[in-house]
Amino acid sequence: MICEREGILNDDGYHKHHCFFRSEYKKDDWDGDWNIEPVYATKHIGGPKAIHGGNKVLDNKLKTKALARYDGKYRDELEAILRRSL
Repeated sequence: MICEREGILNDDGYHKHHCFFRSEYKKDDWDGDWNIEPVYATKHIGGPKAIHGGNKVLDNKLKTKALARYDGKYRDELEAILRRSL
């Protein structure tokens, strides 16, 4: 479903990535589709160029994309998290 949203027809090798991490956003809607992005495994956990390897440019890009999809009541908090991560 998430991969289809992004136009990915073959999801082999993709991981489900939460754009706003649980450690920074602890609200009940954290696991919603708005916050999930399909990310190829090497971009997710594959070293220093990966999101979880410290790639802040990619992390900020995905947070911005997730925020654009968000229509809930915690928008101000998410915007503050994004500003802190820049």
